[in-house]
Amino acid sequence: MDHVVTQQAHLDDEQQPITQQSSSSQSNWKGWVVCMVASLFFFYDFIQMNIFSVINVPLMHDFHLNAAQLGTLSAYFFMSTRYF
Repeated sequence: MDHVVTQQAHLDDEQQPITQQSSSSQSNWKGWVVCMVASLFFFYDFIQMNIFSVINVPLMHDFHLNAAQLGTLSAYFFMSTRYF
């Protein structure tokens, strides 16, 4: 009878590190997901902030704007993306 109890205690000791390892790998996976989502938001924000430097010449040509008017338009765009 004592042999069964020690065997059960031995099995419990072996199973505990497996449970701890799976929970740590699960938290490691969640950490990667959080980092990836944050980096995607940073990339999206970076693209939004730099979009007018890419399309400034076509906007000036299509809407017949000078540099000051384009700057005002880009400022309104930047403020609207921050508030909404």
